[in-house]
Amino acid sequence: MQKDEQMKQAPPAPSLERIGTTVVASDRRKALRHALRAGVIFSWEGIEGKRYEGRGHTRDLGQRGAFIVAPVCPPSGARVSLSITFPGGVVEGRTFRMEAQGRVLRARRASEAASDQGFAVTHHCVNLFSN
Repeated sequence: MQKDEQMKQAPPAPSLERIGTTVVASDRRKALRHALRAGVIFSWEGIEGKRYEGRGHTRDLGQRGAFIVAPVCPPSGARVSLSITFPGGVVEGRTFRMEAQGRVLRARRASEAASDQGFAVTHHCVNLFSN
């Protein structure tokens, strides 16, 4: 085998996404996400100008977005504010929190599996805090 052939890499494998009971290939994500369960408080403004707030937890979190499991979801396209408290409790008397602004990409409603009920969000402005 020549050196050029050894240097070639296989194309990246598509990610897998579970839809109902079927697993399908998907290449939509542009950044790696990590499985993480962290508490989330989120809010958004409805079309009538009223402010809504919900609570849930992350299913996964990455550099560009997250999936939030929650009984109440903002609509697709809504601008959302997130406050995520990281698990692990207090480290040397401090807690860690991430606040982000983003947009809802899609929402999965109650008619679907309860464990997947929630919304996917992409975030564009992120701040980390420790108390």
